[in-house]
Amino acid sequence: MAARHVAADGKLVLAARCGFAARGILYALIGILAMTGRTEDPHGALGFIFRKAGSPVLIPMGLGFLAYGVWRVVDAAFDGDDHGNDPKGILVRIGGAACGLVYLSFALATAKLLFLHTGGGGGGGAAEQGASTALHLPGGSLLLYAAAAAFLGGGIWQFVKAWKLKFLKRVTDWAAHSVLVKWLGRLGFAARGAVFVTVAWLFFNAARDLKASEAGGSADAMDAMPHFLLIAIGLGLILFGLFSLIEAWFRAIGDPNVGDHVRKHVRKVMPG
Repeated sequence: MAARHVAADGKLVLAARCGFAARGILYALIGILAMTGRTEDPHGALGFIFRKAGSPVLIPMGLGFLAYGVWRVVDAAFDGDDHGNDPKGILVRIGGAACGLVYLSFALATAKLLFLHTGGGGGGGAAEQGASTALHLPGGSLLLYAAAAAFLGGGIWQFVKAWKLKFLKRVTDWAAHSVLVKWLGRLGFAARGAVFVTVAWLFFNAARDLKASEAGGSADAMDAMPHFLLIAIGLGLILFGLFSLIEAWFRAIGDPNVGDHVRKHVRKVMPG
């Protein structure tokens, strides 16, 4: 059933599947590195891939991130997954668009590594720089508290998805009823939630103490964890990566049908 579904996919949806695969490889690598005591955020992991494997691996991953990011943004704009236009649906679509922009930034970071041989550094410096900029603005500490609240909300949502198995909603029947897939996703999303909550804690400290140096990204969050927890989180991120690889094949991905939306808009603007 899954094979027939994939064969019938449109180009954009097929590209999105490649994006899920690239996401899976990236998170699995971050988890493996964490279990060896090396903490990297996605940008740092991309730099690691470039140094160890070079362009043959990085090019398809970059294209996957680009495809995934474009699909997320287009899907949010045209509601390919049928979330609706009520407040809850709009919020989910905004979150999807934001996720798409994040993965487009991964694609840009990949391009910089390939063509400029720059980038690939950890995100902690970017977080600290952003916090420093915020603290120089009026009400800057409130901006950092808001960032902390956003990361906390994102972390809680990951835990909710893990607990309520919401991640099974859009996979095929086989995957949805697989105990293995259920626990890969459950532990993977819980690990992501723990990282998000820890990032929120770092931003909260930066806001409270008015010290930009205390803000940090996911690598800094994992650095702040005790060793036993870091090992557990690393394993969880590996499992999330494996779940993403399963999603690449077995997820039901909405086709936004951009062409149809454009034609309808044109007919409204230029009737007849």
